[in-house]
Amino acid sequence: MYGNLIEWICSNGGYIHPNLYVHSRELNGTAYSGVYCHSAIESNKKIAITNIPHKVSISEDTFYQIPNIDKLTTLIDTNINYLKLSIALLYETLKEEDSFHHPHIKTLPKYDTFYTHPIYISYKENSSFDCLIPLNSEFNKVMRSKVNNLNSLMKNIMIAHKNINIFSTTIEDNALKEMIIWSFLILSTRSWSSGKLIPFNDLFNHNSSSNIMLEVNTNNEKSYIYMADKQCKKSDVNNYEVFAQYGHYAMLSFIMYYNFLPLDRVNFLRVDFSLKSDDSFEKLKIDLIKKSKYRIKRVLLSNDGASRDFFQILRILSLTPKEYNLYMRKKDKYKYRDTISYENELRAIRLLINKLLDLKKSTYTLKIMNYTDRLINQLENKSSLSSCETVIRNVCIVKVKEYEIIEDSLSWANDRLLKVINSFDTLL
Repeated sequence: MYGNLIEWICSNGGYIHPNLYVHSRELNGTAYSGVYCHSAIESNKKIAITNIPHKVSISEDTFYQIPNIDKLTTLIDTNINYLKLSIALLYETLKEEDSFHHPHIKTLPKYDTFYTHPIYISYKENSSFDCLIPLNSEFNKVMRSKVNNLNSLMKNIMIAHKNINIFSTTIEDNALKEMIIWSFLILSTRSWSSGKLIPFNDLFNHNSSSNIMLEVNTNNEKSYIYMADKQCKKSDVNNYEVFAQYGHYAMLSFIMYYNFLPLDRVNFLRVDFSLKSDDSFEKLKIDLIKKSKYRIKRVLLSNDGASRDFFQILRILSLTPKEYNLYMRKKDKYKYRDTISYENELRAIRLLINKLLDLKKSTYTLKIMNYTDRLINQLENKSSLSSCETVIRNVCIVKVKEYEIIEDSLSWANDRLLKVINSFDTLL
């Protein structure tokens, strides 16, 4: 199956490094696939280990190739998220072996593999995770949003199918509805944010320490590339797994979207900032933050402290009018990634400590953490867990890990504060 996939990609102008192969294994009764390396990929230069042509991806271009698809715009709102990609995936799937994309589609997870996914569980029973509301309302909010999106997708595709017969007329409604659920979950777990399904690259599993991330090549024919990093150059082992990085997401996001619990040594917690103020000077700093080169997905806390992008925001929020006027004259777009002044650094660290203490008072209170511990203990005393209970346990574990991040970040901030006070010259 995977050999045919690689052959198909390469026959259409793509490239997969010959040392790479796909291996499936079973873990706790569930089958997992990943990309492995026979032996080290030796090179003194940065080299591509995959190069996937755009034409083999399933994208909006695939949607517009469907016959008479232009009639769809008169029936439904084609701007609905995932609608075009879902219809394209369903259309190509129902063509079976006649589809150009069949070698890719047959490697995608089957419908029953999603029975344990939190979105699927929420879709079948919307009160499944109500016990998590006291400790994490965000989880339930995202699940409700996803279920609403799925219901909207279902309604629109069924309308389109009945009116212009996009798919085979022999498929029964119930079967098509199951396929719509499947397509939604495939896109939730496999598609890139830019809206496409990319064969082979979607088989890499995640590790936060990996430096392999999707790159787009626009020379000649558009393609999607993974560049080798140091993990590809291991010389002491053979047949080891190679990981990509999906981005520094908060741990909870991995459960909500990918249904797995990250096991990295360093975990991440995304920090939400409400950047609003009636004060004129605060408004200037907020505007400066919005214009600075920080990345919202990198505003993080970790077991190793605050991320660079997070601390950049803290420095800007800690500016005095004098510092603001001085640094507005600088043209360096990364000017807030370094220490601005001794006094500003002290204020930024204190602001971080206050933020951490506020989190402990609001989101990680003793009452919430005790409730989390009780849920974990109740589940651990069971001989076996349902799919729903497994998700609940994992969300509770994340809550505990997030609390540890808060504690580790407080220690990191206090150590940093002492370094600034005792010896500013040695800071950073």
